[in-house]
Amino acid sequence: GLSVIHRAGFVHRDIKAHNVVREVGGRIVLMDFSGAWASEPERAPENVSGTPIYMAPELFADRPASAASDIYSLGVLLFYLLSGRMPVEGATATEIKAAHARGARTRLRDLRPELPESVVQVVECAAAHDAHDRYQTAGELEHALVGTMGAHALQPYTEEAAASTAGRRDLKTPVMWATVAIAAVALSAVLLTALRSAPVEAM
Repeated sequence: GLSVIHRAGFVHRDIKAHNVVREVGGRIVLMDFSGAWASEPERAPENVSGTPIYMAPELFADRPASAASDIYSLGVLLFYLLSGRMPVEGATATEIKAAHARGARTRLRDLRPELPESVVQVVECAAAHDAHDRYQTAGELEHALVGTMGAHALQPYTEEAAASTAGRRDLKTPVMWATVAIAAVALSAVLLTALRSAPVEAM
């Protein structure tokens, strides 16, 4: 979804749990384009749009929204789905801005020590403080996520494949842990209505 938006020359500006829903039939859909805007800096709106707890640090410094700021919001969403927490927290937009300024953040590893290192690195990279340290496109982020699943990501589902793997439940290997972690991200979208509300509402 983000790839399509960015390719068209727009940024979403409000990626968050409430705007990612599951259709009947299972398709995951990105919603609410009310804050979307052209990505060219000279055409950027003066007002800041988005939900502060998901907003990239540079937006609090009055820099225009970009593909990198959308990537940050998606990284925060993944962080939230895996841990139930946000990397940078605060009760108000002012508190969140101050937390960004002093570099105060929670690390996914401290909340979920059992996650594979590959998964932790992908999420932390997507939600990096500096825009230059993040994935530069949604495609890069997707590629990294698929990569954490190893060869399993390349095997299409068939009844034969399912039968051949039935009974094998060894979750001690890194690849299997990665598969479980990414599956948790996808399945969490199904349970969005059960997720706690974001601490700070949209500005």
